[in-house]
Amino acid sequence: MERYGTFDVHPSEQRTRFPEDNVNVVFDFSGVTYIDPRYLPIFPPPSNPSATQILRQIIQGYRVKGTEVYYVGLVDDVREVFTRAKIWELLGDTDHTAVTLKECMRLIELRGGNLGEARDRAEAEGRTIDDELERLNRLRQ
Repeated sequence: MERYGTFDVHPSEQRTRFPEDNVNVVFDFSGVTYIDPRYLPIFPPPSNPSATQILRQIIQGYRVKGTEVYYVGLVDDVREVFTRAKIWELLGDTDHTAVTLKECMRLIELRGGNLGEARDRAEAEGRTIDDELERLNRLRQ
């Protein structure tokens, strides 16, 4: 998604999106009911980091680039792990979550995100943000 803006592209093709296009990233956790909060005992650290540690590294990588990170569909158990792992501190607050993707897009827009720019770019390419939301919803089914 970061390189092409769609899943309908073979990875060998020329990238159509660039790092400066990735101002906001949304992770859809609606199907996630559990996230491993610590090292697994099978291997000693750090050869087997937990999912939470990997997620922290991903968030840190985005934040270093100035990218805002949002989450959609977090269940209470996962939200609690995020709290214990201090993920909210990496994001700046707990207001980086929403129940639905559409709600998250509105939140990004209210926070001054680049949704207007993205809408203009999409329209210039003959697409709309609503078309992209519908396409993403179809992919999730």
